[in-house]
Amino acid sequence: GAVPDRETSVNEGFGKITYAPSQQHFFNVSYRHRPQEDEFAGVGPNDAPEVATNSEGPNRVATAVWDWFINARTTLDVKYLHMDEGNETVAVTDLGARGAFDVDNLAAMGFFTDPQGFNRGGAQLRLNQQNYKRDEIKATLTRFLDVAGTSHQLKAGFGWDEGSEDLTRES
Repeated sequence: GAVPDRETSVNEGFGKITYAPSQQHFFNVSYRHRPQEDEFAGVGPNDAPEVATNSEGPNRVATAVWDWFINARTTLDVKYLHMDEGNETVAVTDLGARGAFDVDNLAAMGFFTDPQGFNRGGAQLRLNQQNYKRDEIKATLTRFLDVAGTSHQLKAGFGWDEGSEDLTRES
């Protein structure tokens, strides 16, 4: 039968600011926001329209960087990163709570493949929600050296990061 058109909408925004108050200091801040929506996604060649899903979720990335040129051979670089991504996929056909099993109305019971090989009923998951977040800080001190006619680079630094995921699946 007829299958509705899949519609995808992405509106991305990005901004970046750089600032150099002196020859020794340089700042860079950026932000990216990318929300996305999909309607009637996940319908393959053997799927009925009722097994489709709608999904939405933003993707955001923010960074801040400070470079300090201490002298001609020594630099300090400090970076911060925040990123998060949300994703919520919802079944187009919400079958809700079902009563007793009805062999004469399998489409109301859930996802199934009929004898002709077509998937019917509803999406395999009623809700699939997966949200991810990460924060990170890194600092690196770099020193350039010339020893016995050769050039060397010494680095020392530290880093910290934390990530988390929130996962919800309802069938």
